Amino acid sequence: MAIKFTIRRLQAPTEDELHQIGLVLSEAMNKDSICIDGSANDMKLYYDLCRACSSAAAAEAHLFAAFLEGTNEVIGSVTFYEPGKVLMGDEKQRAHGFDTYLESLPPQAQRWWATFLPQYGAVVDAKLGPGVKDAAWTVNSFGVQERYRCQGVGRALFEAGEKYAKASKAMAIVETEQRHNVPIYEHLGYSLIDWMKIDGQGQNPDFDLAVLRRDFA
Repeated sequence: MAIKFTIRRLQAPTEDELHQIGLVLSEAMNKDSICIDGSANDMKLYYDLCRACSSAAAAEAHLFAAFLEGTNEVIGSVTFYEPGKVLMGDEKQRAHGFDTYLESLPPQAQRWWATFLPQYGAVVDAKLGPGVKDAAWTVNSFGVQERYRCQGVGRALFEAGEKYAKASKAMAIVETEQRHNVPIYEHLGYSLIDWMKIDGQGQNPDFDLAVLRRDFA
């Protein structure tokens, strides 16, 4: 039996909504390096990061959540950043808990961020070309509760954000570290550009990140 759900854009989410989103995302993405190395494989710390990113997106970007119909249960979430904006790219976003999260990390995880952040933008630009990502919508923090996957929730979340990319006739970009996610994004209409390597610079393990795009021009 197909589930029924609604998609809402949250611009002033409640504490409970942010809490639920943090739980959904931290569970959905707990195999990523940003959790294992960037959050010291500590689910509480990773939850704090997911919650902070969602709170920042609600205020400064576009946060969408899927709710089981007739309830306040969050079953999925995604964020879309408009051209020129990046995840935690300014002080307003960081004030939503990201700086506090960084301060709470053990030294090894802080070093992960110190090596990851400087090279991330440069490596993506090398794959896409200078300025391409700045002109695109960027998808972040996507996750659906496991028992509700493969039932149209992810597609509906993406479509809610993609309407903004369509209206501005821009492309949308999504990245993933998990190879099993690539065919999922391809099924949603995205094309794989390439895989890029993030160098741990001797401090942390290297890892690969896939970059995919969808054009709405």
